[in-house]
Amino acid sequence: RCARVLRPGGRIAGFFYYGVDPDGPPFPLTPTVAAQIFEHFELKVDRALPATESLPLYAGFERWQEWELRQDGV
Repeated sequence: RCARVLRPGGRIAGFFYYGVDPDGPPFPLTPTVAAQIFEHFELKVDRALPATESLPLYAGFERWQEWELRQDGV
């Protein structure tokens, strides 16, 4: 849906939870799932959140990411 409302070059940004535990919640992303979800986007920024700035439950699994809609759009 976001790919349809953003202009090419528009961005989605936020904290994303990555991991491998299938028994959520929370249900983590994997790089493969993120690539499928954001298939029309290019990952521009990917930074790990320092564990000291996270709740213990999420420490080491949170990432700040910015995804940019490709110029060809949807």
